[in-house]
Amino acid sequence: MARRDDVLRELNKDYETAAEWLLFYEDRKRQYYNDLNYIREESVFHEVCVKTGTGDVVLHKVISQTELDENEKWLLAIELVESMLGPKKKVFLDIRRVARRKNKTVNGHEVWRGYVQTNYAEKMAELNESRMVDRWFLSDRTITVWWQELVELTRLVALKRGCLKNF
Repeated sequence: MARRDDVLRELNKDYETAAEWLLFYEDRKRQYYNDLNYIREESVFHEVCVKTGTGDVVLHKVISQTELDENEKWLLAIELVESMLGPKKKVFLDIRRVARRKNKTVNGHEVWRGYVQTNYAEKMAELNESRMVDRWFLSDRTITVWWQELVELTRLVALKRGCLKNF
């Protein structure tokens, strides 16, 4: 039977995994399709070599079907989460991802809240054809709550979709 500390550690790990998938979705989707194309190209190359008898083919990159299947599950889970979001949270997530790509740190800690606050307010004012940017400013508390809600929703969807292990 799993101990309390083990369960808490596992839940925390799941939360971190969900957060990473939310943030790195575009990169991982691009890598997924690159890997699929690589496999297709290698399969065609292998067939040509076997048919023409040119010798053994050594694959330079090992991509397992299991890994591809797991990544596909995650990509679909993230897409499902995104489809469940309202317009404000979609903008929030998009800007959060941009902030992640900027990779700003202070004393070893990632700083993204200020970027999200400023850019979210500007984007929402633009979308709503408003000059009142301050109207859309998010408090630190709201940013924290929204991010936690997004990650928790992702974690739950991933669990239901079989992306995360049950313990």
